[in-house]
Amino acid sequence: MQLKSIQNSIQQVVVAIASALKIEVEVADRQLFRVAGTGAIKSNVWQEMRDEDYVYRRCMDTGEPVIIEAPGHHELCRPCLHFGKCPELGEVCCPIKVEDSTIGVIGLIALQPEQKERLFADLPANLSFLQQMAALIASKMIEHQYYQEQLLIKQKISTLIHYLDHGIVMIDREGRCDFINPAARKLLHLGEEDYPDSDLIAQFPKNLGTKSSGAGESIGQTLFLLTKNGYRQLYVNYHHLDAGKQEWNTVIVLQDPEQIATAASQITEGSALGFEEIIGKNQAIIGLKDLMRKTANSRSPILIHGESGTGKHFFAQSIHYFSERRDKPFITLNCAVLSEDALQRQLFGEPVRGTKHAAHGALERAGGGTLFLDDIAEMPLSAQLTLLRVLEERAIRKEDSAKPIPLELRLIAATDKNLEDLVAQGSFRQDLFYKLNVIPLFVPSLKDRREDILPLARYFLNKHARANSKTFRSMDDGFQKTLVSYHWPGNIRELSNVIEYAVNIESNQELTKASMPAYLRDIDYHSLDLLSDGDLNLRSMEKEAIRRAIIVVKERGESKDKASELLGIGRATLFRKLQEYGL
Repeated sequence: MQLKSIQNSIQQVVVAIASALKIEVEVADRQLFRVAGTGAIKSNVWQEMRDEDYVYRRCMDTGEPVIIEAPGHHELCRPCLHFGKCPELGEVCCPIKVEDSTIGVIGLIALQPEQKERLFADLPANLSFLQQMAALIASKMIEHQYYQEQLLIKQKISTLIHYLDHGIVMIDREGRCDFINPAARKLLHLGEEDYPDSDLIAQFPKNLGTKSSGAGESIGQTLFLLTKNGYRQLYVNYHHLDAGKQEWNTVIVLQDPEQIATAASQITEGSALGFEEIIGKNQAIIGLKDLMRKTANSRSPILIHGESGTGKHFFAQSIHYFSERRDKPFITLNCAVLSEDALQRQLFGEPVRGTKHAAHGALERAGGGTLFLDDIAEMPLSAQLTLLRVLEERAIRKEDSAKPIPLELRLIAATDKNLEDLVAQGSFRQDLFYKLNVIPLFVPSLKDRREDILPLARYFLNKHARANSKTFRSMDDGFQKTLVSYHWPGNIRELSNVIEYAVNIESNQELTKASMPAYLRDIDYHSLDLLSDGDLNLRSMEKEAIRRAIIVVKERGESKDKASELLGIGRATLFRKLQEYGL
């Protein structure tokens, strides 16, 4: 709590006190920073009380009022730079407390003889009044903090609602829509700024918007709603608010039935997830699955190495579901998307307001299960040190607990960076690297397992076709050859994206090269497996590789020199080759 945040209110209070008592008033925060003042003191507001804060410090340390009748000569004042020559003639101060915690000090200061006389003439009454004013400031601080918390909650809820996959529509007592989130607009085929009109709202059954059900009760059913693009089948759930009123506010939750079915299917599939679900005949993949089987039930940490998009999260899940921990939680934290403070809270827990306890962090929530730390290379050094201590002790130590909490989980981390290089650079702890890299797993890139590209493509074709209620029988020869010949810098994630794009674009029963994103349509049908003897001329292959790299960066809207990064050559070499091949 910072008194600075309500400085205007405090200044109004001290001015009122000074007017009533005809004595100067001063307020300082916990760091002995002047927050408010009157008279000659006012010019020192927003300044730190250096070497003159000993009386206030005693007040905050003891939590009790302090009375000084002879400032500059009192024993408390001895360390002060004004000792023996203090401009103050008298001082009475008392602590400002919130929940037994001192957050500042308020003082009555006599700078003139008549002010000193008024201050000490009726000291008990003045002290009592000062304590009441301290309580008033504390109440304003609590009120401000409550307001800030409510504002934060409102912002969180607003953000959450806007990013929910479910559509949210709020209907007021007059039957008008007063809130709708982007997902609901999409489901109802509305524009970005449009609200449902009365005709659309009228399609929701009236008996579900009145007092026929209790407040907070949820009622759901499948409806066919007429939108501007035709009928749309949606699963509609109603939540009523304001119990006891004759009319109701209603929150309507909209879901796509097909998405519900897909989610249920994914949950069912996920419960049986194992290594057999990993598609691949590549020798590296076969060896990887064998190593995963051998180590699935070990307690030792696993570090998964692999380029972005190779499926490291999927491999971590497979280990979990194959192991004896399959019925326990699988908790994921991405170290790259959380701030340092947020990552610490998510991992180790954070204090619960109003209690002496802390909420469980991911390390505790994963109890008995698996904690997957993705992008571990992005973890700040401070969090690395804390994690290392936890792994070494296999226990969590909390301020609210005298005993360490035993750590019962399997830790799996993943990275697309070379951690040994980061250790050499000093941005990753060497001791943590060795602690995590007990069982290293190396996931090959898609370009290094070309024999798996088509089986993976067929899997994604079935998956995305089912999700989009489409039926595709096959991929034509040109489509397949392009898949095999492309170098896939985005790996399996990019392959899935390309197939999903094609599923949405193609209206026939077969995917063709024309179904592909633009940057893939100009790639020739060359692959390492399909090259004829005449295609093995190194000069021809080099020219083709450069031509394809130029196409890729062009489609991405990047400058031509970015192609050098794709090819693994210098810019000067690239431009010399472009001139040499007339590209």
